[in-house]
Parts: sequence; structure tokens; C-alpha cells
Amino acid sequence: MNFSVNNLHVNILGNEVLDGISIAPAEKACIGIVGESGSGKTMFARSVIGLLPGQSRVTGDFVLDGEPVSLNASERVWRNIRGKKIGLVMQDPFTSLDPLQRCGAQIRAGLAGAQARDFDVQRALDEVGLPSKVAHQYPFELSGGMRQRVVIAAALATKPQILIADEATTALDVITQREILDLIDRLRRARNMSLIIITHDLSIVSERTDFVLVFHNGKIVESGSTKTIISRPENAYTKALLAAKHPAWTRTEKDSADKTRQSAHPLLDVRGLKKSFGGHMALDDVDLRVYERECVGVVGESGSGKTTLARCVIGLTKPDSGDIVFHRPAAESGSVFDAQIVFQDPYSSLNPALTIRAILAEALRAAKRPLSELPGLLDLVEIPHDFLNRKPAQLSGGQRQRIAIARALAPNPRLLICDESVSALDVLVQAQILETLRELRRKKNLSILFITHDLDVVRQIADRVYVMRDAAIVEEGDPWTLFHHPSHPYTKALLAAVGGDSCR
Repeated sequence: MNFSVNNLHVNILGNEVLDGISIAPAEKACIGIVGESGSGKTMFARSVIGLLPGQSRVTGDFVLDGEPVSLNASERVWRNIRGKKIGLVMQDPFTSLDPLQRCGAQIRAGLAGAQARDFDVQRALDEVGLPSKVAHQYPFELSGGMRQRVVIAAALATKPQILIADEATTALDVITQREILDLIDRLRRARNMSLIIITHDLSIVSERTDFVLVFHNGKIVESGSTKTIISRPENAYTKALLAAKHPAWTRTEKDSADKTRQSAHPLLDVRGLKKSFGGHMALDDVDLRVYERECVGVVGESGSGKTTLARCVIGLTKPDSGDIVFHRPAAESGSVFDAQIVFQDPYSSLNPALTIRAILAEALRAAKRPLSELPGLLDLVEIPHDFLNRKPAQLSGGQRQRIAIARALAPNPRLLICDESVSALDVLVQAQILETLRELRRKKNLSILFITHDLDVVRQIADRVYVMRDAAIVEEGDPWTLFHHPSHPYTKALLAAVGGDSCR
């Protein structure tokens, strides 16, 4: 099935979010769409499946399998296109799935009548590599990768000829990400589908697509074969994206060794930490140390125990056994907090009903610090003072994450824990946040425990790295050694997964 879009414009409440988008890919092509948050990538996907917000004004021409389709068509028309002709896999499988329905019922949900009755859920599970028991399980009983496989099975149940994967692997570790992308590509080839991969990860685009479109401020600023765009970009914005994804990294073996253990005693000393949930071991005898002014990275696949470790350190989860010790100098003021945490999604962690002023004031009051420090908090994270009267919904993803960092800094912590704090951000904003964290280390003598599944990120920011798998630390070392001479098979597998294979 082929399709084309010509001169697509989408206006939402006076804001032109798509400005003259035209695309006519070859049939059965593998297409990448890249760009920063707010560039219009997701709005393009929603335009061609009839899921734009109700207040949208849309114009342009859309032709699907040789037949024109009105972009202002009724919901009845879109129901015959959505799912049946064009399938969609979104970023977060947990919000895509109904938590109150078993997975088998959700895979079958898009079908009707005899088609639903005759549909073989087991065959659908086999196709995406899931065991039969998943049909009887609820989404919360599955890992992130398994949930995403259920979403893919549901999207393919109606046998669409075009599949849109909108940031479908952003929240997954590199090994699971590669498995999901391999799965999507295998199914694309088996079914002769066209595939549109919407992502902010240029590594995925370079490895997985034939043709790429670069979105910026609602426009396509560059397009062409993936090989040409990645190797010889012409647009300044495309060059900036590529530079942000692959920054110059000049750290040597000696540099890494010199930065390790900058003080005689660790700021944070974790020893023999154990935690289980319902018989499942989440932490198994974990030892970890963070020294003054040091950034320590923790990497590993989903479910390896990284977030449980962070929650134990911050006091949100009580370990079953083990010690967590913060070494505080005797002369240090009692107003200093040991640790604060910044989570992955600032939109979920910031109260949407409060202004930025109220959010930060609440954090200062809790720490018994004066409200006069509000402007200084904004200065630390490079946010204009006039943002104080805005609410989180009026900020971009990167701006919201800066506010989340400012709130965490309000109690003047000695250790900042970042739990996947840049994984949902595009590469340009990600680079800005990482630079902000580097500056905070310098200005505030801050230590950072940085939890991530992104090896490129940990390579850029960490002085030492712990690798976790199956609730345990399997390897520890400085980034140079870890990336050039990994010793554990799992670390080698993580590094191999970053390379990936082309789907072309």
C-alpha cells in the first residue's frame, strides 16, 4: 500500500504545528522521521490516522492506496483506516494498554464479529515471541519489553499495510530496544509493510531506515537517503543533531583514572544491599560507592534493579538488608540534605495545577530555606525568571526537566540522583541537560548518581560506571576501560547492541 501527503498544515489554538509537510515514500519503504521535541513528528503521525486534538484545524491532501482521504473526515471514515490500514505503536506501552484487561483480550480488541471470534491470539503471541501465558496476564505483570510486544501484536492484528512506530523503543534498554526493532523489521518484511520510525535517536535512524526526513519547527528542513543525510548533512539543524548525538569525546585512560576517588572517603557507601518483591530478587548483595564531586553511572537492562537501587538510596524503598551510609563532615550545616532525586518524566513528577513559582516555593519551604532563593534556583538551571508564573504544560520537555532539577536542588543536596532523567528527551535538549549537570557539579560541588540505559550518555558524563544485571553488579570501572576493554559477557553484549544491524 502506498500513500502520499502534500502541503499538510495543522494549526492548534493559533499555533502552526505543521507547516507545509509533503511526503511520498516508496511502497514498502523503511522511513525515519527525526527532530527535537515539539518539531511536529507525532502530530504528523496523528494527522494520518485521524487522532488530532479536537481544536485542530488541518488542511492538505492525503492519498492512501490511490484514493484521496479528507484530513477532516468523520470518525467513521478514520475507523476504517486506523488500525486496518495504518497501525500505530506509541512510546509508552503501559499507557497504550488497558491495565484492567488481560493482554489476550487487548490483542483481539481491534477486531469485530467473526474476525474477532476466529482470531488466533496464540499465533499473534508466537509472532512477537511471547509465551502463551501472556494472553491471561495483565500489563503490570509484564516487563517493559514484553508490554511493547503486546502492543505490536495488537497493532498487527488488523493486518495494516503501514506501521508507524512513534518513539516505540525510547524507554527501553539497548538490548531490549534492539530485540524490538529486530522484531518490527522481521514482521515488516514478512508482511510486506511500509514502516515509519519516528524517533529522536539518530543511531536507530542510521541503522534501520532507507530514507529520512528531518523535522524542525513544523517543517521538513532536510530529506534524502539515510546514508546521504547521516554522512553528508546540508542543513545546519541536521548537523547540530548529529553533533549532539556524537560529541567529541577526548577522555583518555589516564583522565578517567585521575578523576576516580577524588577523596579518601566516599560520600555514599552502599554495602550488601538486598531487596526482594514477592519472591523476586530486585537487589542481590549490591555494593556501590560515590565520592565527593564524582558522577557515577549505573547502566543495565530494564528490570536489572537500577531504579530499586535509587529508591533505596533516596529512602523511597526500604531494603531487606544491607547498609546505606552518607558520610557527612562534622562541621557541615544541618540544613544540607544528603540526596534528592530527578525522575524520567518531569510532566508526571511536577504538579500540573501549580505554577513553577509554587512548585519551587513548596520545595524551599520543605527544606526551611527562604523564598528569596527562588531566582537563584532558576539561574542555576538557566531558566528565565518570567517562567515562574507558568505551569508545567506551558513548558517544553527540556524546560520541565530543568525545573525538576531546580526543585531537587532546593534543599541543597550533596548527592543528586538522576533516574533516566534524559532518556525521553531529544538529543539537542539531552546535550543541554547534561551540560547543565556538569556545570552544577562545578558550581555546587555536587555528586551525581546517574542511572540510565543509554551508553552514549553515561560515556559522556560519568567518572565511574557500574553495570547491573539480574539484581547484581556484574562489572565496575572507569568509562575508558569499560568501553574499550569490557570483561563481563553482559557488558560486551550491551556494547554490541549499541552497534546494531541495518534493516535495509
